[in-house]
Amino acid sequence: MKFSLAATLCVISSAAAFAPANNVLVNSKQHTAALKSTTPQNEVDASTWAADLSDTSSSASSEEEHMNIFPVEPTWETVQGAKTVKTYKMPQWANRAQYFIKTNGRPLDAMAQLWVGPIRNVHTMQINNQNGALTPFKATLSFKKLAPTLKISTSEHLELPIICGVLVPKPENAAKLLANTEKLWKAASPEQKKLVQGGSTMGGGGSVRSWDVPDNVNEVQMMVWAKDVGKKSFRVKIEVLQGPNNRIQSYALQCGGGSQPYHCVIQTPGPGWIVRLKNQKFVEDGLHEFLVMPYTPGGVSAPLPERGAGAPEMGGRGSSTYKPLFNDKPNFNTRWYN
Repeated sequence: MKFSLAATLCVISSAAAFAPANNVLVNSKQHTAALKSTTPQNEVDASTWAADLSDTSSSASSEEEHMNIFPVEPTWETVQGAKTVKTYKMPQWANRAQYFIKTNGRPLDAMAQLWVGPIRNVHTMQINNQNGALTPFKATLSFKKLAPTLKISTSEHLELPIICGVLVPKPENAAKLLANTEKLWKAASPEQKKLVQGGSTMGGGGSVRSWDVPDNVNEVQMMVWAKDVGKKSFRVKIEVLQGPNNRIQSYALQCGGGSQPYHCVIQTPGPGWIVRLKNQKFVEDGLHEFLVMPYTPGGVSAPLPERGAGAPEMGGRGSSTYKPLFNDKPNFNTRWYN
């Protein structure tokens, strides 16, 4: 009897000797997770920063209050100059991405591109600002669920690094963004939303549109959408001036299709700002609609303006905020040419 009990204990102890300890299993799992989360430095999975969008209105709020479009600060990353590239792979389920670009006070010279595969570029935004700390740039980019790659690159100047970040909204939050965009798009006044026609058959020389920014507006939101005018691609040059022909910010926007809305926010601190748009496409393939309206600090949409109610207006010739620079003759060098 004692011999059989001793034999049983020996078998149990020998089996326990080959069983891994609990701390070994934990260390093994942690090591595996660390290997899976390791990615190349210039290619980061943007789903890591999936953002929770929250409605800033309370339970007793009215329909006139709007959601917070940029509620979360991204994980900022420094990208050096000299054509340094940072890529963000979009998840398969994503159809929107928000990217933020700024500097520590130096000029902002960068480019954001969206690539589907190795050779198809469906979106390009070239940014050139005098001060990336005073006038940073943020935008919401819409795309089809094809798991594209967002590429952010700097200029050839080594002394001009940038600071950027990317957020990928969850599907339910992306639906809220789309609903907010459609609401603002439908409620915009004719002074805010304008039709922009292309130019010659060789390209360039298209329509020029301008919006005067009221002095009490520190940010404006811009939307471009061609869903109601043929869903064509577009290529535009956007200039943000402070004073007559004093260009502070410059943007070059090109999209391969106008069925998806593009929504961005531009800083306009101080008085005397003008947003000027020049169509760079052909006359038969350059028709789209462009919207500019006020945007309050903190990322909350400003109340929709009503005519005759004393609300800020965004418009050129014919609006109450229109003030000619020198004379009342149309000229390409003035802000109100339409």
